[in-house]
Amino acid sequence: MSEQKRAAVYVRVSSALQEDGASLETQEEGCRKYAAEHGYQVVAFFREVHTGVDLHERPELTAAREAIRAGEIDVLIAYAVDRLSRSQAHVYIIADEADRYGVTLEFVTEDFEQTATGRFIRSAKAFAAEVEHEKIKERTLRGRLAKVRKGRPLGAGRPPYGYRWRDEDKSGYAVDADEALIVARVFHEVLAGASLRQVAAGLTADGIPTPSGALIRWRQTTIADLLHHPTYAGRAYGWRWQWRKVKVDGKTVKQCIIRDPSEWVELAAGVAPAIIDERTWQAAQQILTHNKESQGRHASHPERFLLRGGFAVCGYCGAPMHAAWRDNGTAIYRCGAHHSKAHPCPQSGSILATPLDEAAWVRVVQALEDDSVIDGELARLQTEDPTQTDLPIVERGLANVSRKQANLLRRMADIDDDGLAEAVKLELVALSTQRQMLQKERERLLERQASWRIGQDRLETLRQWRRTVATRIRSLDYEGKRLALQAVGLQAQVYRYNHEPRFVITLSLPLSPDSGDLSVSSFGRRRRA
Repeated sequence: MSEQKRAAVYVRVSSALQEDGASLETQEEGCRKYAAEHGYQVVAFFREVHTGVDLHERPELTAAREAIRAGEIDVLIAYAVDRLSRSQAHVYIIADEADRYGVTLEFVTEDFEQTATGRFIRSAKAFAAEVEHEKIKERTLRGRLAKVRKGRPLGAGRPPYGYRWRDEDKSGYAVDADEALIVARVFHEVLAGASLRQVAAGLTADGIPTPSGALIRWRQTTIADLLHHPTYAGRAYGWRWQWRKVKVDGKTVKQCIIRDPSEWVELAAGVAPAIIDERTWQAAQQILTHNKESQGRHASHPERFLLRGGFAVCGYCGAPMHAAWRDNGTAIYRCGAHHSKAHPCPQSGSILATPLDEAAWVRVVQALEDDSVIDGELARLQTEDPTQTDLPIVERGLANVSRKQANLLRRMADIDDDGLAEAVKLELVALSTQRQMLQKERERLLERQASWRIGQDRLETLRQWRRTVATRIRSLDYEGKRLALQAVGLQAQVYRYNHEPRFVITLSLPLSPDSGDLSVSSFGRRRRA
């Protein structure tokens, strides 16, 4: 009696809200049933919610590949090819790796035999899924832009403060009488000489709800956002904001940022009735411009904020913490997106600047005075090429494709049958597509390898710099400290006062996109700020 095969199950959805007939529960049930029907013993289970396009950004898939290389499984079961990956290149890498270690890939909804034809179909379906994914994104984007260009708002989210949707189709805005009075009050008070802080304090004292609807303090940033909004003068624009993926503390997150004004699309006249006249709006812009220039010239005590300029970020949304002053003169850091009307952060608030700065600087001193921290990272980078596993697979794949193409071209010269010749041509087209895919993946891996090598050089440079500066690290001036922060890639993630820990300070040497962090973090205990 043959020994029972060991199977691992891998299931994935692109978001926690995905409901397309292939949810995690559906996939898990199907895979377990498939294993039972084939007499497999399920010894490992990998469950993932991830949309990352980088093969190395999916921790559960990485763990499954480690199980393959360790000889811990005989079969890897996935619900469908696109659940394993939508990238043709990634499917090829995983399949090749599985073949070399004697592991078979099996899919619940698709029958793929381990033959040349089976491998071709698997590659082709992965490529088709990738193309379809891109088509869906392109069609969605094109449809939204077409709606805006027709002069209509997108209809997503809430309308600007001071307005409500005028109909169920969300074809335009209607003035909200109560909120419109507040908008007019803000403009008139600023034109009368009141500062943004005074306007915010007056609204708070009068118990006026903020644009978020909560009875909390109005902020200067909220007043500034309101004054900048052209809709209040009757000029509504679409396509002002966009989502982009950015790196925050080594992780990819989505953030909403404002587009360049040249990309804005002015909506049809009448979409947004004016609350104030154009002359009033323009006068407010002049005041805002003057205030910004004046603030730049007369900013008081910038040295009170060591972590200003992006070293401190919100632990919830990833937005930079802005330097600010409380009414009593206390220096604080405040989440830059907390009061943004376009993309507010409902979680984070503020933190006292002095204790956070002190904790961060202590962390920098410890790292720069301790040889083992940077030297240990240098040793790790010298022994861990991030492409050492995947690059050879791609190289072998390219050689294999070249060999097949050469064989088919030789066969073409001896074929008299038109039907057979056409079949060979189709296979050559498929191989050409596969070659382009592998070449693109090879270029990406070579770029990754080059970044890794550059990282080693940069780390060596940093080590020499550390030896020079360590002797006087405790006597550096403000600018010297800022350079040290940058050199060690310090970042402080800040959380609300009732969160434990209150902040996390991480050093991630800025060497290459894939160097990772040093795994040395400081955790601040709860401190009300």
